[in-house]
Amino acid sequence: MEKYFKEIHYTAEDIAAGKYEAWDLIRPMWLVYDIYKDRARYEETAAQFTLAQRRAHGWVYYNNEVFNGGHQQFLINSTAMIWQEALGCMEMVGAAEPAGNLRKIVNAFGGSIPYDRKERCDAFDRIWDKDCGFAELLSECDDAYFRSDFSDMILDQLTQYMISHPEEFVLNGKFEFFDD
Repeated sequence: MEKYFKEIHYTAEDIAAGKYEAWDLIRPMWLVYDIYKDRARYEETAAQFTLAQRRAHGWVYYNNEVFNGGHQQFLINSTAMIWQEALGCMEMVGAAEPAGNLRKIVNAFGGSIPYDRKERCDAFDRIWDKDCGFAELLSECDDAYFRSDFSDMILDQLTQYMISHPEEFVLNGKFEFFDD
């Protein structure tokens, strides 16, 4: 794996002034994070960013997966490793309905979704096989997410939060990027 560095300077003043949209502030994280190996690797690659930045990235990643194939796709793909960040972002910005939907799914897993993909898929299969309404729950959460247009408003909602809390999204310095 090859590493390289890039200078990034997003100041609180520029963020508060609306100079950047959410995607501008999330994109560097998208290029750095590694969610495909294990949680330790994710933590290593995410360490240079704030909790709020990791949360924002988590919700965008969650949104992409749910929009593309529903909560089932989110759960069986590597992306579910950052479910806590996605949920934390929803709660952070006051998106109570999508947070409540994701919380229902977390509860179906017993209060925590495994980070490890194999463990998560095994747990998914066990819950699915119990025939306890899990398929219906996922379908209801998908319907609620799409019906409420959360996937369409996420970047606007994040941008507004970022403008109101610019200090949580400052990027200033040389950031380490990884190229596989």
